Amino acid sequence: MTGPPALAANTSDAYADVERVFLPVGVAVFVLVAGTLLLLAWRGRRRTRPRSRASNPALEGAYVLCLAVIAGVLVAVTFGAEDRVGAAETGPRLQVRAVAAKWRWRFEYPAQRVVVQGTEDRVPALVVPAGEEVEFEGVSLDVVHAFWIPAMRFQRELFAERPTRFGLAFPEPGFIAGARCSFFCGLRHQDMRFAVDVRTPQGFRAWVRAKGGTP
Repeated sequence: MTGPPALAANTSDAYADVERVFLPVGVAVFVLVAGTLLLLAWRGRRRTRPRSRASNPALEGAYVLCLAVIAGVLVAVTFGAEDRVGAAETGPRLQVRAVAAKWRWRFEYPAQRVVVQGTEDRVPALVVPAGEEVEFEGVSLDVVHAFWIPAMRFQRELFAERPTRFGLAFPEPGFIAGARCSFFCGLRHQDMRFAVDVRTPQGFRAWVRAKGGTP
């Protein structure tokens, strides 16, 4: 596979840090706005006649400044996570070609000469080594699909006319179920599922040998 270096990161950890900042901020803003609306509605019911209110530039300025600071912090946290996701290390990496087609997945390992093909009766497993960067080239053979691993908080669109290159690092061995195509691609869209089998580096090489490939 050729092209620019793929992005590689443990996206699960990177975007979990973003969630830890966004969630309390979102809850606080919701509580503040909802509380203000309820207070204004309650006070409005007690008034017999509406009354005019003078503007308060200092209060309005403080409100705008507060919003600007919050927005700046959220933007900084978001771009910081994106920088972590894009901080790919140099050196050789396992290369995998993910091929999406109505309505199944195929995973090709060019250097190892191994192919994992999904069928109507079998959900394919993407097998990768833990703790190593994996460079992906994703492509669709027909309509637009999407490579989505919810547990990793990661998604990329796959197109028919141009490859999508990306990278991931899976931190520890384990079996990740529930990966799928996240774009509606036809009547059997729900069948476009796959699993991720994260093995130790030694276990991955043993799997390659068992498949008749070259570790």
